[in-house]
Amino acid sequence: SKFTSGLPIIALILETSFAPMIAGLATAASISSSKATFGRLAEDINSESGTVQFASPTGIQAGTDTITLTFSGEFVLAAEVAANFDVELGNSSTCSSATYTDEIVALTASGTDWGVDVTGNVITFTPHTGETLTAGFCMRLVWGTAATTGGTGAAGTVVNATDVDDDDTITIGGVFGDTGTITVDIIDSDQV
Repeated sequence: SKFTSGLPIIALILETSFAPMIAGLATAASISSSKATFGRLAEDINSESGTVQFASPTGIQAGTDTITLTFSGEFVLAAEVAANFDVELGNSSTCSSATYTDEIVALTASGTDWGVDVTGNVITFTPHTGETLTAGFCMRLVWGTAATTGGTGAAGTVVNATDVDDDDTITIGGVFGDTGTITVDIIDSDQV
């Protein structure tokens, strides 16, 4: 029939018309070598310290490439204080052996400082205006008493989730284009 013989032509027109637009859409890259380390993992207490580490396939290309850490709903985050956070940029894609450079963290990003903002359960890090990180290289985002570059951070920067389970997460995202999720297993007691 005339109708079915016209379908391949319509499909070809649609493919050639919209394929360039679809090809131009940005897709997020998945982080690798990711892990989260907590000073304390017991339920409903201060985590004391913590580090999220990952390799960024995209890297940081501009000072507007924000990075977000979204903690699942049972975690409680304190209001932002610059001394509670460190940003460390690695010099290789092997996170365990990379050499890390500590960056200065302030409440607002500038030409020399990274900015940090805490809104609800989301921590947003904004690079300083001239910052870059080579694609594939590692970075660490540090909080609490492990943050020592601008002073020692507070133990209560992140309070652990209130239930013992294995569905607590930290999701990595932001304008920099990479994404990933790290599962955190909160336990009854972490003391012997």
